[in-house]
Amino acid sequence: MGLHASVNVLDVELVSIDREQQSIVLSDNRTLQYGVLVLSMGLSCEAMVLDQSALGLPQVVSLPMLPSRIQKGVKATQSIIVYGPVSEACTAMAQLEAAGVNVQSMKYLQLSRQAEVSLLEEAAGLMLPAAAQAAGIALPAARQVSNLEVQRAEDNKVMVTATGSSGESIVEEADLLVLAAARNEVPSCIVKAAAQNNLVCDGRLVVDAAFRTNDPKIFAAGTFAKFSRRYGTGLCHSRYNSQEVGQKAAESIAATFSSPFLGDSALPQLQSGRLTTTALPGGGVFAYAHAAGGQHSSLMDTQGHRRLVSQTQHGYCHLTLEASGIIQSAMLCTAKREHELPPELLLPLVGLSVSYLHELLHSYEAGSMPDVPNYLRQPWTSLLYHDRFPQLRSALLQDLVSTGRPLQELDSNSIGASDETKVICVQNDVVDFLKQQGASEFPQYAVSAYIS
Repeated sequence: MGLHASVNVLDVELVSIDREQQSIVLSDNRTLQYGVLVLSMGLSCEAMVLDQSALGLPQVVSLPMLPSRIQKGVKATQSIIVYGPVSEACTAMAQLEAAGVNVQSMKYLQLSRQAEVSLLEEAAGLMLPAAAQAAGIALPAARQVSNLEVQRAEDNKVMVTATGSSGESIVEEADLLVLAAARNEVPSCIVKAAAQNNLVCDGRLVVDAAFRTNDPKIFAAGTFAKFSRRYGTGLCHSRYNSQEVGQKAAESIAATFSSPFLGDSALPQLQSGRLTTTALPGGGVFAYAHAAGGQHSSLMDTQGHRRLVSQTQHGYCHLTLEASGIIQSAMLCTAKREHELPPELLLPLVGLSVSYLHELLHSYEAGSMPDVPNYLRQPWTSLLYHDRFPQLRSALLQDLVSTGRPLQELDSNSIGASDETKVICVQNDVVDFLKQQGASEFPQYAVSAYIS
């Protein structure tokens, strides 16, 4: 795209903001003027309460630095403690296992639940251990801890002290401590700069539907930001697909150059789901996708929800359906990577009606749930996974909305064979779509060259 030619990357921190002069001061004492300022950075969802001096100990390594530490050599006989949330801890265990360390010899200390854990990560963390067990993957037993402290011990070891879930004192020594929760929080200088300039914060930096803060020249997006309460509660950007949030924010910012005095508007349509994947010991993979903006994890008992479960030699899978038949979440756990369902075949399912998955629901109700990973690789699914399928789906629904039925109802039910006009309408739209994309992309649909 040539962006590298027009973007100047500076390896410095923002120190302060001057809203009146429309300028920022950097950590190297430079001052930059801005016409529009965009604040987009991450926020730790599971911040470790740990003295950062611990990272200076040679026996302590963070997850991002673990591969380089493994290259320097990790003995299979070393005692190792892994500390962090389950997803990141499994990633660390998988890397250590590949280096020859026995997973069952490791000790795993798990973070007690934090107030800022995102819904996606909470659901994935709750589901992963049970899913791994169902897929035949043995993980070390976790001990819930808080108030973890680290100090150097004798014999070139590290000592870890913490408080257990029942208030008991935990003291462990190890040759190596892996901090699998080493995520960076937003630098305090950014938070301070926002506060000093009276940018409204409500746990996160508050923005309107156009991603503007209370200063029309300053925009914000990402997990550091949230939509104003006037649109609803709990609308943190971390609930949504980050790529889609970035795209909508860019569109809003670009629009200000042509219409700088945009009025307030409705929230952007953020419809893409979110996906998290985790490497597991033994070569397995855990993948979990959730529909956009979901308020509940799939383990919560929500009235009317149904779960379709498939457990075969290819792995453990389940789909969670809302009462309307919309796929709220999809999860897959495989013991071997060769059985992995590619994430691009999992994420597009969430937010769709289960009726798009052919006879899957009927098969489940008849007691013959198919092997979902193989089922979703069948030739007929290629149209479903085409990158322009959402546009086709939208066009079909708009064509049928003239019937007066709600869009959700149209999306969740089949068209009766007696609705000849509607059937012809759908057929024409599908054929037009196939012709536009090229029949070579969908040979299994046998679109004849003579169709005009």
